[in-house]
Amino acid sequence: MPLPAICPPLVNPRRCRPAPRHEVNTQYWGDAFGTNHDLSTARTNVVSGAEMVRRLQKMAPGAGIAEIATLYNNHNASKVSDYGARVAQLYKDKPWETLTKPATKKGSPQ
Repeated sequence: MPLPAICPPLVNPRRCRPAPRHEVNTQYWGDAFGTNHDLSTARTNVVSGAEMVRRLQKMAPGAGIAEIATLYNNHNASKVSDYGARVAQLYKDKPWETLTKPATKKGSPQ
């Protein structure tokens, strides 16, 4: 599935990369999700990242996890990236379920 172009045409594509310190690239999105100062707070940073994912889902209806993760990582992507594929695989494997299952005692049925 081809990915939609999200970087506005008048924005230099080099400025559309994700910011390394925050979930949200304020150079690209401006203050739509908060200022750099706001995003230095962990809660605001995570909530803003979640809001960005929600907006990407609205902008790319029908896109799967791999496509949304790709766009989250690179708004200019035209095909699924390795990052997007890895995120999709994590959702498929659900490793967090293994971490949250109670440990079984040795010799007890599983």
